[in-house]
Amino acid sequence: MDLQDIPKELEYLRVDAQNNLGFLYFMGWGVKQNKERAIQQYWRPAEKAGHEEAAYHLCHAYAKESPELALGYCRESLRRYDKIGRTDGDTNEIIAQIRQLISWLEER
Repeated sequence: MDLQDIPKELEYLRVDAQNNLGFLYFMGWGVKQNKERAIQQYWRPAEKAGHEEAAYHLCHAYAKESPELALGYCRESLRRYDKIGRTDGDTNEIIAQIRQLISWLEER
């Protein structure tokens, strides 16, 4: 994560790693659970770098405590997934979950 000399064309690997580490810390899988660290140190930087899944995770992370913030992350994640245009089963499932969460958040 801290390497400074990563070629620009491989920077996406650092961003993927940030997203994945965020998930592990948020869930407490293989590490002591630390939701704040997951959000601040991993998902927010990955989201700022354009990672669609990090935005999706932030959407879920904020859904109960800050619905308006969560809604913004949900909409941004959906926009990014739509831009990618993937149609595999996993991506379609994530998009369906995002749309469902957006509907739920808008009703609140």
